Amino acid sequence: MLVQFNIHFVTQWGQSMYVQLHTTDENGEPMTQNVAMNCNESCEWTAEISLEEFDYISYRYALQNADQTFLYESDGIRSINLKSSDKAKFVIFDNWRVSNGDTPFLSTAFKDCFFKRADRYHNTDYSTGNVVFQLNCPQLEPDRHFAIVGNQNVLGNWDTTKKVRLNDSEFPTYTAAFASKDFKSPLEYKYVLVDTKTDEVIDWENGENRTLSFLDENATIYVHDENFIRNTSSWKTSGVAIPVFSLRSDSGFGVGEFLDLKKMVDWAKITGQRIIQTLPINDTTLNHSNSDSYPYNAVSVYALHPIYLNLDSIGKLKTKKKIEILETKKQELNAKYFLDYQSVMSAKWEFFREIYPVESDSVFASDEYKTFFSANKEWLVPYAAFSYLRDINGTPEFGKWEKYQLYNKTEIEQFSNPDLPHYPEIAIYYFLQFYLHKQLSEVHEYATANGIAIKGDIPIGVSPTSADAWVNPELFNLDLQAGAPPDDFSTTGQNWGFPTYNWEVMEQDGYQWWKKRFQKLAEYFDAYRIDHILGFFRIWGIPTTDIWGLNGSFLPALPYSKEELESLGIHWDENRYLKPHITKNTLQKIFGEFMDEVVGRFLIYDNRKYKLKPEYDTQRKINAYFASLERDLDNKEILIREGLYMLLSEVLFVRDAHIHDKFHPRIAMHSSATFHDLP
Repeated sequence: MLVQFNIHFVTQWGQSMYVQLHTTDENGEPMTQNVAMNCNESCEWTAEISLEEFDYISYRYALQNADQTFLYESDGIRSINLKSSDKAKFVIFDNWRVSNGDTPFLSTAFKDCFFKRADRYHNTDYSTGNVVFQLNCPQLEPDRHFAIVGNQNVLGNWDTTKKVRLNDSEFPTYTAAFASKDFKSPLEYKYVLVDTKTDEVIDWENGENRTLSFLDENATIYVHDENFIRNTSSWKTSGVAIPVFSLRSDSGFGVGEFLDLKKMVDWAKITGQRIIQTLPINDTTLNHSNSDSYPYNAVSVYALHPIYLNLDSIGKLKTKKKIEILETKKQELNAKYFLDYQSVMSAKWEFFREIYPVESDSVFASDEYKTFFSANKEWLVPYAAFSYLRDINGTPEFGKWEKYQLYNKTEIEQFSNPDLPHYPEIAIYYFLQFYLHKQLSEVHEYATANGIAIKGDIPIGVSPTSADAWVNPELFNLDLQAGAPPDDFSTTGQNWGFPTYNWEVMEQDGYQWWKKRFQKLAEYFDAYRIDHILGFFRIWGIPTTDIWGLNGSFLPALPYSKEELESLGIHWDENRYLKPHITKNTLQKIFGEFMDEVVGRFLIYDNRKYKLKPEYDTQRKINAYFASLERDLDNKEILIREGLYMLLSEVLFVRDAHIHDKFHPRIAMHSSATFHDLP
């Protein structure tokens, strides 16, 4: 079989074009081959290859730059079935595929939801022939189709009443095949957009007529056209963003639940909206308190939050008394005008522990559960073990656990053995995650069937005391906290408390942690928002000893060496520049009438300088002291606490987190008292 590849591409000096073949060797192993193409004066690139031994080939085009690097066309790899024709030669005409305005329509939300075609059209009259026209265009609503017209009898001679509808069985690629004997040169044609119900042409594509000059009855000719150049406006819609916990209903339990999203789908459909966006839905359970209610502090990037489980769909309690108690609690929580997070979680866990021994044996024996467990075992076992160890140790800070401070896969698998007495306390998390998966999958299927896309939210960070940080500590800079530098809305910066990412380590396996995270959530969402996307390129890193964000620096950034600073005329003085510069004037300005009390309680005066006592020499220590008072702070105590934070920010430079002898200027240093005290 002789295959000729043709593509029009205007290159720059020093560039050349290749067709990259993806085949297999005699052992069935994948094989890639770059075949150089020749170019004529019209910038038509051609390569002719004998492929007798193959029934099926995959390929894409590659542009080689003058520096020998390659640039590949977007949208994956093309494929051709060489056995689809009995001709001795294949001639393929392609166009370079590049990201454009239609590219987003290739995503799942459009292919599987908005533009999902219930019935695929296949016109057998125009499904065979040696000239195959294929239009690649993902933007096509289900109630529309494409057709082709042209200057040939078989193409209607530009009469749209005689247009030929394209087959859409391979959506978003549309096809029609004709016999070359039915054509005469020159062949000109266009694609038209048609309303399927009325068969009326909605839009003729813009631009010059498309042409085909090569017609040979002894060859199979593929014409791969890209992009319907429309005159009509692009598809658009509207949606609503709402946290799942806000979807309060009578069937809920004081909180919105996954199954309440089905009611939201009904509402969206009635109001003509097509997208529902949620806040993050991952488990955030760390301390079993209201502090766990922050949805952006995930304890696992895979596990779903048990608060969203609908209890009636798990099973029924056996005694009438327990059912009555549960119903009373449900009515009490539903009557509240706010989400009482801790009370809801406590009540639901009472139910979980009651229903689990009743239902677990039958659930764990089911094929559906076994399939779920097998597909999710990699993250599910360590997450469940982490959750159990967190509770028996009374803290999520795994560095303080009596055993298993350092994660070891073999040890944790042995620790999670079903024959051990504590196994039920671990397996309850398998049980809950199975039902969470089941309920959210039910919602996703319901939404898709109704043409509504569910959009999730992926936080940029995870908790430093999460199952993810325990299992893969090397992927995180656990000595840093992510946040944001100061601005007009927060003059002391923002500290989110998440560890920053060790991108260098993540790169070593091709960012598998991120890919697996995205793939898991793609089971439930048609699209998702990636929170603080800038964090993939640059993020504000803050020492773990700090509460405020002032003493941070950008990652990545270029720090100064002492030599560079000296060359700029800055005589390096580590004590003056790196340590808090505290003067009597500063103390008076910050604390006013409380200055003497603050000096007596928190500071020492040594060698004509003020400095904080060792027990208060970090913002974390100060925060811990005031938290130990175990009561609401009055205005004076808040002023003192915030003032002490400010004293620790009175520095001119901060040390680089990873290069000890290099330094970053403290951001907004010009507003500090220590800056104004410089000569």
